[in-house]
Amino acid sequence: MNTATSDCCRLSQYILLLFMLGFSCHALSIQSLGRLTVGPTYNQPTPPPKPLPISEGGFLVEDWVSAWQTFKPGNVDKLKLKIRSGRVPLDLRGALFKNGPGKFHQRLDGRVRHVLDGDGLIFKIEIDEEGDCFFTSRFVETPCFLKEEETGKVEMRSTFGTARVMGEEEVGEEVIRERRLVDAVRNVGDVNIKNPANTHVVKFGGKLLALFEAGAPYELDSDTLETKGPYGMAGNVPVKEGERLAVAVEGLPEVSILPKMNGRAHTAHPKRDPVSGRMVGWTWAQDPVKGELQVRLSEYGENADGVEELFGNDFVFPVDLAPHDFGMSKNYAIFIFNALTMKPLNFMMGLKGPAECLDMDGRAKVKVAVVRRPGAEGDLLVGKEPLIVEMDAAFAIHFSHAYEEGDKVIAHFSGWPPNDSESFLGAWGGIAPEFERIPPTFIWRVEVDMKEKKSSLRVAKGSKDVCGEHLKVHPDYQMKKANHLYVVSSNLIGDSSPPCGYSRLKIEEDEADRKEKESYWWGTRFFCGEPVIAPKAGVVKGEEDGYLLGMVHDAEKDIAFLAVFNLSRSLDEGPDARLSVLSRYHMAYMGAGREWEIHVQIFRTCK
Repeated sequence: MNTATSDCCRLSQYILLLFMLGFSCHALSIQSLGRLTVGPTYNQPTPPPKPLPISEGGFLVEDWVSAWQTFKPGNVDKLKLKIRSGRVPLDLRGALFKNGPGKFHQRLDGRVRHVLDGDGLIFKIEIDEEGDCFFTSRFVETPCFLKEEETGKVEMRSTFGTARVMGEEEVGEEVIRERRLVDAVRNVGDVNIKNPANTHVVKFGGKLLALFEAGAPYELDSDTLETKGPYGMAGNVPVKEGERLAVAVEGLPEVSILPKMNGRAHTAHPKRDPVSGRMVGWTWAQDPVKGELQVRLSEYGENADGVEELFGNDFVFPVDLAPHDFGMSKNYAIFIFNALTMKPLNFMMGLKGPAECLDMDGRAKVKVAVVRRPGAEGDLLVGKEPLIVEMDAAFAIHFSHAYEEGDKVIAHFSGWPPNDSESFLGAWGGIAPEFERIPPTFIWRVEVDMKEKKSSLRVAKGSKDVCGEHLKVHPDYQMKKANHLYVVSSNLIGDSSPPCGYSRLKIEEDEADRKEKESYWWGTRFFCGEPVIAPKAGVVKGEEDGYLLGMVHDAEKDIAFLAVFNLSRSLDEGPDARLSVLSRYHMAYMGAGREWEIHVQIFRTCK
């Protein structure tokens, strides 16, 4: 056997590990959702014998399922919105962009096996200088999306198990096709995975980018939302000849029967430095032979051509899987590597998606890595070697902010407590997430002592018994010791249930756990999306100088609306305004079910 053949055989044993990198926490938001409080299954819901208080997570399963339907209008061109109540604040002007799975079926092959396999849908809510509001939406038209629109069939394998099938029989759009051994023949040995561009959206350097953490960003027109094509992030993501697998194997020649490798994937969660204005992100590739993760941490600036890399450092982590998110302080970046392992056989045999082959140890300690930002001025970690320490068991999802105190880096993140779950996001399969099988999501504080090389972990102050996700601070406080933390809330009893309210937590006050939580609850038939904090125009004097924006799904009336809260007042006083968006199928994309992993940017146009 020649060297090239030997390398190819060796690589085939490991290549599927790459998919876990991006999948280690793909689209985990709304993990604030936990077990179902009403009805044993979402196929046959049973009415509750007694309604539960809103803050205890009561809900109807059929309402929750209604939020997980394909966005039937698809492409909507600048539809004027109605103000349902209140008025839009005079200093809130600009555009709000969101991204998330919006198409859950193929015309002939039925519904995707997992909600996170849905095609990315971008929408924009624009508030002009006159205060008029407009809605625009469009699917991200990747090459695979366009081909599937033409054929009506699944054309590529997806992260969470959706795959090509044998035969031409139709099963119906909302039917999840049963697994058949014969279908594995279509997928055996095929390690190419679809990029649905469905995880995040950012605007920087004049570029609007739809992100998926295991692939290349896709550039969109910021006015029409039309897809322009994959974007290379200043050369850090190879895209000239199409997307390549984020697998780095030194000295391996390209072989026609194997997919193109030596590519890079870009994180779905870049950060904006509020001081320098730079965007900080990272690309990655897996070396499956060495069992290493290669990461390039970059600080980007804006130029006439779009995005340029101003600073960059390369790191190697002794792990197989890339994290979903990271924290960023003034001088450092912090990563948490969850306790996930890959069992690749069923993936290589075409029987399961790569994420379905992940085993999770919810009670194992995890690794925390701190690295120096390439554009930083800090004295510690001046070299390129990361500091890696152990952290007590928890499953990290999203970060809100991070800051430094002396030799310590402190970060807040959302995540699951130690638990006995063994399947990675298995409860998110089917039509809608099942809370019976999803741990509650809490707010955590991790402190890394870089001199002593150790970490400490605890539930954040003021968040006791709060099941909440998508934690946010005022954008100007992302690298400061912020006191006000905003979350989309499920309940205040530490259980798992759908998100139906918003809460402001005081995470730096010693007595915060004994105080009543400041929350606004819409009702048991409402589901809320990720909060967005938009700074007020002018000089920001404090954490209250801003607005909380959130999409809300009214299951009873089949409508969605954008709620605007003035943070200078208590949340429990209610929103300043509600903007009706679309109804029935039109609103489904904007319900909480579609908001679990939606990220937003607000761009003020006020001077």
